[in-house]
Amino acid sequence: EEFVAAIRPPRPIIIMIKAGEPVDQQMEILKPYLAKGDIMIDAGNANFRDTMRRFDALKDSGLTFIGMGVSGGEEGARHGPSIMVGGTEDSYRRVETVLTSIA
Repeated sequence: EEFVAAIRPPRPIIIMIKAGEPVDQQMEILKPYLAKGDIMIDAGNANFRDTMRRFDALKDSGLTFIGMGVSGGEEGARHGPSIMVGGTEDSYRRVETVLTSIA
């Protein structure tokens, strides 16, 4: 609750934890504190079927979901990782500047 309250709405929330059930659990924990227009971004190594399921689960909630693969290892850490974003064009535009800066 404190974490979400510290971010100015509409909030882009990046989750970068172990893929699978932990992501679903964290999303459920965060959902009650989020508001219409907020974006949950999974930057872990998710199976694309999980990404599609999560996107569909949020599509009528006022929240949106971005599946975001991050790749690059040591070189990416030093020189910018490859960031592969999947979601709506509108949600991507909202985070594009910061993601481009990171990459």
